[in-house]
This record gives sequence, structure tokens and C-alpha cells, in this order.
Amino acid sequence: EPSDAWDMLEKEAENMAGLGAKYILVHFPYFKEEVDFNTDEIIEEGLKKLSYIQDKYSIKLICEPKLGLNRSGVGIEYLNKFPLDIWEKYNLGLCIDIGDYIIATEDKILNYIEKWKKFICEVHLHNVFYSENEYIWTPVHPSQEQEDSSYKVKHIIEALANCNDVTFIFEHTPETNPSKEFVSEGIEWVAKIIDNTHYSHE
Repeated sequence: EPSDAWDMLEKEAENMAGLGAKYILVHFPYFKEEVDFNTDEIIEEGLKKLSYIQDKYSIKLICEPKLGLNRSGVGIEYLNKFPLDIWEKYNLGLCIDIGDYIIATEDKILNYIEKWKKFICEVHLHNVFYSENEYIWTPVHPSQEQEDSSYKVKHIIEALANCNDVTFIFEHTPETNPSKEFVSEGIEWVAKIIDNTHYSHE
């Protein structure tokens, strides 16, 4: 039940604040599928609750929009239509999961990043590998920029690196069994992209 979820989040915020955690990541907004009611009202109602919890326990909450059922990107689309000035009132950060955003927005991802860059403070970084009806998170790697089977993410990383005070978190699931060398090469590649992006703007 939604009310139970909010109660659990508040208890978690209280516990984590007591442990000295810097922030809590919340999957929000989340819509399983397309709806026929006013999503702006639903999103703002959630923002009010999140902001209340954030202020009450003095712990930062970061919102990560997620795909719905069957890779539905409607939640990410509903967020993108949400007014920036209303979001700003609630002082909540935003996490961009590159895989979810690529699936939801395809080649329009930079437009979404540009709109929300003021609030983006965390990035979950990986590529996407499709296996039958599943999608798997794989490490990013420079070789993928030349592969037809992989998404090109360099320009996305460059755009996100221009956000103010953003943290990149590398993610992958174990199904493709990447080597430590492959993962390390990807991390080094991303570090160079970020360094070059910052240097070019100084």
C-alpha cells in the first residue's frame, strides 16, 4: 500500500539520519504504465511528502525516475513535462539512470538532461545489453562507441559532466561476466571524458 511505503521511507530516513548517512535514493516518480489523470498533481503530492521527510530528518533525498512495466518510459516522460519551478520549490535532487533514460527517451536523452541539469546530482552509469526479453546493465567501455550492438554514451557522459557537483556511480549486473580489466578500462575512459569536459570549459 502507498501509505505503508511512505511510513517505511520515513522510518528509513530517521534510521539513516541517525547513522550519519549523507542521502537516501528514492525511486520517484514511478508509474507502472500510462494513466489518464493529472500526473503533475500526483508528482507534486509526492514531492511535498519527500520534502517534508527531508526537512524533518535533515537528510538529503535524491529522486531516481524509473521505467515502469515492460520497459514503459511514461514515468520519465511525465517527469519531463513537470514544471521546473514547482520542482525547485521542494529542494530535491535528481538521479539519472542512463540505462532507463536511454530506453525511455532514445535519441532525445540530451534534451531531457538539458532541462533538468540544475537538479541532477547523481548518475547511474552503465550500458544496456539485450538478451531475449530482458535487458542487462553492462559496464561502459570505449569499445562500445564503435559497436552497433551497444548504445553510444560518450556524448551523454559529456552532457552530464556539465551538471554542477554531480557524482557518477558505475553499475553493472553480473550476467555478461565482464573482466576486471574491462571494467577498469571503462572507469578510466569515463574519468578522461569528465576531465576533458571540465578542462574545455575553464
